This record gives sequence, C-alpha cells and structure tokens, in this order.
Amino acid sequence: MKNDLLIIKRDYIGREVWRYPGSLIQHSQLGVLVEARFNRGDLPFHGLIFKRNDRFLELYLNQHWFNIFAIHDRDNDALKGFYCNVTHPALISYDQIAYDDLALDLLVYPDGIQLVLDEDEFNLLPLSTQDRECAKVGLLELQNLLKNPAQFSFAELLGRD
Repeated sequence: MKNDLLIIKRDYIGREVWRYPGSLIQHSQLGVLVEARFNRGDLPFHGLIFKRNDRFLELYLNQHWFNIFAIHDRDNDALKGFYCNVTHPALISYDQIAYDDLALDLLVYPDGIQLVLDEDEFNLLPLSTQDRECAKVGLLELQNLLKNPAQFSFAELLGRD
C-alpha cells in the first residue's frame, strides 16, 4: 500500500517497546497524520474497550512534546475518545515515526471528560529538569487542545505555523 510507514514506540531512553504499521494521511512542515489499526487483543481501558482493528488517527508533531490518537470503533467508526502520550518530540522520516514515551498520558472521552494517567510512573522517571518541565507543558497543551473534543481538528494543528 502506498504511503506505508512504521511507527515505533520507545521508552523514555529510546529503547523500542512496540512497533506497528500505519499509513500516511496528511503531512506538513509541522508533522504528520497517520492511520493505524489497533493490533492487540481487545482491551478494557477506563470504561472503554479498545478492540483489535479499531481505527486510530495519530498525530505526530515535530516540535511538540505529545502525540494524539483519535480512537474510532472498528464496527461503526464512532469516536471512542482520544488517547494522548506525553513524549519527546517525534522523529519523523519518509517511512518511519519514532517517539519516546514519557509515561504521562491523557485520556479524553467524547463528552470532554479528561483523565490524566500514570503520573506516579512519570514522577519516578530520571528525567532532566528541562525534560520534566517540557513534558508538563505538553500535558497542559493537550488539556487545552482537547477541552472540547467535538471541535478538535487535526488539520488545524498541521496547518498552523
């Protein structure tokens, strides 16, 4: 399939944790939007069920300390919510995206309720003061961007300079 790429999730020091295929949907100087399918077994998660083959629209930006995944149900394509990882800025090439996950996550339900996840794990990471502060700013950016999920736009983020 044209525009195929590999997405690599790494831990906070760059060790690979998980890899999966995706397809490029949109790109700009600011980042990329890709489509991927959930490639694990069905997983109950904070009141949601991530199902094998759920459709994920994933936004990776060059200079932001996060990524955003819009999760759509495999059966009816309904939006289940947004899962966001606080990360080092993504490394994006023509055939690969890699990101270093910093443990801190944000789950946003379609009704706008937000749940910050894994703060304890984040606080235990031996990050530099600068990385820790950048990660906290990334979380605040995510919380602001997704205050009203119904009005959130990937295209708007990719088009801003």
